[in-house]
Amino acid sequence: MARIDKYEIIEEIGRGGMGAVYKALHPQFKKYVAIKEVRADLANNREILRRFEQEIELLAQLPTHPNIVTVRDALLWENRLYIVMDYIEGETLSEVTEADGLEAERGAALLDQILSGLEAIHSRGIVHRDLKASNILIDHAGKAYITDFGIAEYTNRQSNAVVMATPRYAAPELIDKQMRRSGSDQQIDIYAAGILAYEMLLGEPAMRRALPDIFAGEESGSADRWLRWHISLAKPATRLHELNPAIPKRLAKIVARMMEKDVTLRYKEAWEIRRDLQPLLASKPSVSAAQAEAQNYFEETVALDRTQGGKTNLVGPDTAAFYQTHPEDAAPLATVATEPTPVINTAAGLAVETAPTDEEAAGLKPALLWMMVAGVAFVAVLFLVWWLWPAKGFTLILRGAPANSAVFIDSASYGVTDANGSLTINDIEAGKRQIRVVNEGYRDFLALVEAQKGSEQVVIANLEKIGLETPVTLPPEVDFSGTMLLIPAGDFMMGDDKNLPNEKPAHTVNLPNYYLDKFEVTNTQYKEFCDKTGRATPTNTSFNKAYFANQPNAPVIGVSFEDAMAYAAWANKRLPTEEEWEKAASWGPQAVKKRQWPWGDKPETDRANVANPEKKPVEVGRFPKGASAYGVMDMAGNASEWVDGFYQAYTGNQNTDPDFGTTYRVIRGGDFISSLQDSRTTRRQYFLPTYKEHVERLEENGVTKEVEKNSTAGFRCAISANDPRLQAFLRKR
Repeated sequence: MARIDKYEIIEEIGRGGMGAVYKALHPQFKKYVAIKEVRADLANNREILRRFEQEIELLAQLPTHPNIVTVRDALLWENRLYIVMDYIEGETLSEVTEADGLEAERGAALLDQILSGLEAIHSRGIVHRDLKASNILIDHAGKAYITDFGIAEYTNRQSNAVVMATPRYAAPELIDKQMRRSGSDQQIDIYAAGILAYEMLLGEPAMRRALPDIFAGEESGSADRWLRWHISLAKPATRLHELNPAIPKRLAKIVARMMEKDVTLRYKEAWEIRRDLQPLLASKPSVSAAQAEAQNYFEETVALDRTQGGKTNLVGPDTAAFYQTHPEDAAPLATVATEPTPVINTAAGLAVETAPTDEEAAGLKPALLWMMVAGVAFVAVLFLVWWLWPAKGFTLILRGAPANSAVFIDSASYGVTDANGSLTINDIEAGKRQIRVVNEGYRDFLALVEAQKGSEQVVIANLEKIGLETPVTLPPEVDFSGTMLLIPAGDFMMGDDKNLPNEKPAHTVNLPNYYLDKFEVTNTQYKEFCDKTGRATPTNTSFNKAYFANQPNAPVIGVSFEDAMAYAAWANKRLPTEEEWEKAASWGPQAVKKRQWPWGDKPETDRANVANPEKKPVEVGRFPKGASAYGVMDMAGNASEWVDGFYQAYTGNQNTDPDFGTTYRVIRGGDFISSLQDSRTTRRQYFLPTYKEHVERLEENGVTKEVEKNSTAGFRCAISANDPRLQAFLRKR
């Protein structure tokens, strides 16, 4: 029989560009495993070796989790590289959905399991990067497992390596780096999981019908069509419930948000999706990584040897053999007295306990007496040795953690904390040890201790809570690099069916809590940014060369989208999305309908700096009567404002605009030269992010120079209410 190392090969179960995957048998454990091979001709390839070593390094960091395939070994055998993992009896998700989609209830349950595994992967700072149907295994019990970490990466790792991806599942920001913006690496997996869910709920045939632009024509060209589709913001996928009415709208909305091509609209973390999925799940959700690891610790099976001669050997034959080959880890064999061994009546299937005869009893009494005396003496000696024996290691006293937190030392599980969040662990081997404490809803706590033998180490594990609730009270106004106002969470109506085509259709948008600058960023604020970062100040050549220097409290204008993004990042904020800007301008705490202008539906020119006869901005906040219902100033005039969004059609917009889905960025609000009609809350303008199209050539002393034309665009900043930077600031107030 063919072998790989000690494993007996049963059959080949798959083959790819890197090599084959085999089903094999562990000869001692009599357990099936799957062995992934790297081809012999690739084993000496430096890049392949690098990836193999990286995969091993990543796999070592993965938690034990019920929805991740467990890796058991990595080895080099006859000039080939192999990874050994658990064998899952079942089929891939792509095989399950080859003919038809899953029922919504089962699909939601499987999606929750996949996301549970993804949440655990992300909690270790790892991104899978190749989540797809063929990398999801489904066992006969219907349980999902994530596998194949061949191109996984640590988050935020800078690499010059070629980007690898499966075209069907490639996130837009992988294809076009400009689309990444403020997105996170985890959102790459979330986008792929969205495509996966779309495919899972529709089935392959229906998915092909839903995306004819991709699947039309030669199959060999579909990869390129997929890549073009991913980065085309004007071509969102049709909502699932529109394709199959049996799919609940709530589930369709969740999947659509996972598949958002704009990272600012996509879910940011897997737990957010699982939260929204809960009402759709018939059974209890999958466990988290921390729960799974703690559960594995308590459910670890210890084999007891057969009862023989009235004694039980607490170390089984496999363990004894291990200690014979690893004497450095040897432990004393313990024996305990047992009750008399029952005689089994095989005919009746009953256990009958037989009593000794009088002669046997008389002979046993002196022997029993001596055995009792010897036993007491033996116990006394053991106690004395234990009392006098020097400590082998140090004691860890853990405090301050949430109850039932799982505790790990150098990746080995040491139980969970008690109701007071404490745990004492004795006799830990001295030296440098990494302490990790994990609990669902909290960020992992890590500490490195260096302890001497016999010492005590106290570690206060203050885990940072990450949950669905807001950790601190949100004030209506806060000074966070400038005055910011709270825009409370909730629905609002975006767009307008009665005006320009690109404003249609009016549609409901739900936004979480966020803060928005009360005023536009001023020249003074922008100058401080330029002074500290070395960025060039606006020239305003065609408008007024002295404007930037002489109008400190007026809004900065003549800045590009990149300038605005850079300032926001420097100020520990971000640009608002289109949705956030429009809600703050057109809605309000008691709103029942949309406002055409921030102050209402009447076109009153004395409420905003629009159509200024002097054609210049004024100091911010000069028109208090023009404030929005939330108190935000100058949203209809003074400076138009960059927002963080590409120019694209709203879902359901049937108009053909050649600029939809391009690299144009959106500018909202009117400015000092706009008409009042062009300053409506739903009005959308768009320009290239660098203003390269707005360059004019000037002759100065016979030299031709390219300078920016005047721009009326400025900006204001936003920040999510649950942003850790803002939360930390609010906790210190």
